[in-house]
Amino acid sequence: AVREWCAALEELRVESSTWPAAACGPVEAALGRLRDEASSYRAWSRDRPRTCRCRRCHGWFEATRGRWLLGWEGWWLCSDCIVGYILTDEVPEAPCCRNCGSTGCGHWDWETWEVLEPQWICRKCRQQSIR
Repeated sequence: AVREWCAALEELRVESSTWPAAACGPVEAALGRLRDEASSYRAWSRDRPRTCRCRRCHGWFEATRGRWLLGWEGWWLCSDCIVGYILTDEVPEAPCCRNCGSTGCGHWDWETWEVLEPQWICRKCRQQSIR
């Protein structure tokens, strides 16, 4: 999503350079403000902890800058990759049970997560752990 915004803003900048000065001024002012805000955000975010790794782009990000997908995916995705994933026909692989490796029916175990993310447990292993 951010890449698309940047591309659109660059198109606007190029197009507005041919406009009369009176019309071009507000566009340049808005673009300047966006640059300043982006620079300020980058400086602020450098000190923020990045504890989550995106499953698609492999970049590290702060937990509030992404989401855990709760379907079959079981992925942490950064905000940009979530948008890209939703707009594709990509089909995730079925999750594997953390205990036996099967891909059968099961659920995400949120109670005993080990590496900042829940683990998939098949129905059979779940029943054995309850006993």
